[in-house]
Amino acid sequence: MVLTRRSSALQRTFPLFHALIVGDAACIVATCTPQEAAKCGPGNLSALMLAILLDRDPFVPQLIAAQVPLDTTLTHSYSEAQVQKWLAAAQLTDRGLLRFELVAGRSALDIALSLGKAQVASILVAAGAGMQPFLFYRRFAQYKYEAIMLVREQVMQYALAHWWSRGLCGVPATLLGQLALLALQLGHLEHCLTTLQAAAQRSVQLSSAEADAILQQAATKGHVSIALHVAQHSPGIAWDLLARGYITYCPTVAAALFPYLAQRYRQGRFNPPHGGYLRLLVLRALHADQPGAALTVLHAVEAQQLQLQPQEESQQRLQRQPTLSASCLSELLMFASAQDFLDVVLQLLQMGADIWPLLAQLPPTAGFEAMDEFMPPTVAAVLLSQLVERYAAGSLQVSDSKQLALLLRWLCLSNQVVACLMALDIAATRQLFLRADEAATVLKAAAEQGHPALIFHLARQFGLEALWQVLQPSWHPRRNVVYVVMVQLAGQLVTGAMQLNSIRLGQLLETMAMFPEVQFSTALLEAIAQQQVRLTNEGTYEALFTCVELAGSAQLAKVVLTVGAPLSSSQASSLAQRAANSDQSALLELLLTAGAVVDTQLANTVVQSLSLACLTLLLKLGPLPVDRSSVWTKGWIRQYTCPILHLLEEQSVSGSSAQRQQFAAPGSRSTETESHPSSKTLLAQLPTELLLHIMHLAARPLSAWLAMEEDD
Repeated sequence: MVLTRRSSALQRTFPLFHALIVGDAACIVATCTPQEAAKCGPGNLSALMLAILLDRDPFVPQLIAAQVPLDTTLTHSYSEAQVQKWLAAAQLTDRGLLRFELVAGRSALDIALSLGKAQVASILVAAGAGMQPFLFYRRFAQYKYEAIMLVREQVMQYALAHWWSRGLCGVPATLLGQLALLALQLGHLEHCLTTLQAAAQRSVQLSSAEADAILQQAATKGHVSIALHVAQHSPGIAWDLLARGYITYCPTVAAALFPYLAQRYRQGRFNPPHGGYLRLLVLRALHADQPGAALTVLHAVEAQQLQLQPQEESQQRLQRQPTLSASCLSELLMFASAQDFLDVVLQLLQMGADIWPLLAQLPPTAGFEAMDEFMPPTVAAVLLSQLVERYAAGSLQVSDSKQLALLLRWLCLSNQVVACLMALDIAATRQLFLRADEAATVLKAAAEQGHPALIFHLARQFGLEALWQVLQPSWHPRRNVVYVVMVQLAGQLVTGAMQLNSIRLGQLLETMAMFPEVQFSTALLEAIAQQQVRLTNEGTYEALFTCVELAGSAQLAKVVLTVGAPLSSSQASSLAQRAANSDQSALLELLLTAGAVVDTQLANTVVQSLSLACLTLLLKLGPLPVDRSSVWTKGWIRQYTCPILHLLEEQSVSGSSAQRQQFAAPGSRSTETESHPSSKTLLAQLPTELLLHIMHLAARPLSAWLAMEEDD
């Protein structure tokens, strides 16, 4: 080391530092006094850190003997100006190692671990250095991470063995919490609990970081006794843990910890810093599936509120005991309801929780499926009926028609029709009535759930318009609702008390087509056919499309064609294709009359879909059309020009598959036989003259039949 003015000043001010830098052993021994060892350079750099950085490891025990600070941490990093200036004076700027190791917050033990010096780290631990560097997370360079973890594991095992062998009485008070955490991390649960008990006996209070780490690990890993001990002796840490929403409690710990905390709160030995923490205790208990603990806390809060004198000011009450605010009660009510904790819900309701934020969570157009997300059926069955009872008794304030509609929708979706009608009657006696738009939301719920009694109750106020609303396809009304509503409208229509316009006529016919299983009276169909108004072309097509898609009655389709505007040829042909694909011969015949064209596309659809009834209809009308502009293969000619033979061949293949199915594995299914009817069913659908024609063809040799095809 070349002496300069700066280095001379360093030698005078920090002789021990200077001796370590130049590596003068004699000088190090001479200057290693308690006074010099206690000095720290810029950024809180100690002589111990410098010795480890400069590989002066043999002098570490001597520095420890001189009482060098063991747990000093750096306050500045390598890149900061005052550190750079000092390193330049010490002529250490060429040491690249310092760039990576001089990091603010590191201690001598951190540096020893980072450099992989297990022996030096063990010496520091034995001397009483804090064990935070290997107890808490530290960032290291990725390239040496695995090596550091190996050294860290060695030092941890050494530290536990060293301090445990000396007995807990010989462990410094500052290290008891760290030793307990170390034992827990290494899986020595009995050592951890014993150390915690020793700390409690010596009245040693664990640091917040140590207690927090122990409680968090015990809560997540299932160490019940350890978790309860920390919660008892460090209640503030327990409240801090509750404030963390990302902790997943082990079920065994949750089953013991939350009832324990709840009882201590009830006894006045676990007081929250403020009401927000009390909310967290109840909320975390519910999250951990411990509704009993939550109820214990709520009962204690309720008892405290009852003890308060009415004349006490609100500020005085808050200072006397933290409690749950109205917003907290409402939030807890929503969560308890969604999690199906009925007893907690009823307790919160008794404590004055506002029910309307919970009910308002249901979207205006939501159906029964969305209800479970906010209120499962078990909760709804009890809670909603109680709300109606409270409404009747005057303890539930329904301030406007919007809230009334909200309550009615919940009652309707939960199938509590009697309670719903009761709420409507109570509201009427108090001169509270629904607006038309609000009634529509209730009507929609009643239509989807199938409650005609509620629909007709509202129809008395809003007239026939309410019944027409129920028939909207987008509302997905139930079949029983459609039936009774249609009966009511039919009575009005048959007696002439109601006249239809084009829109209403289309809505009526499309609704009838959407429910083919509902039998409508002939009188109703005749009354519709006699209406003076006509459907638009679009309305006619939509009604017939629904008839075809849902296999509706031909009688209804005939009425639609009677009162509807004529279909175009393309519209009729499109519907005919759909009817042929599902073998609806009666509808196909009506559509052919309405202008559908019998072309090769329709014939192909009939043959390919094995629609025998439709094929019979087409053959009665004459030979199937042939597209002579196309190139046809021999197999396709036979399939198309003699569809009967093709169908029989298809059934022959299906019959063979059915025989093979008898020998298949139990439970297996044949996809071939499911898509075709049996040969007997096919033959039974054919008229007599076609059966005779088939028999005649079957008697001729196949070669003669193929020759006939080629001649054709």
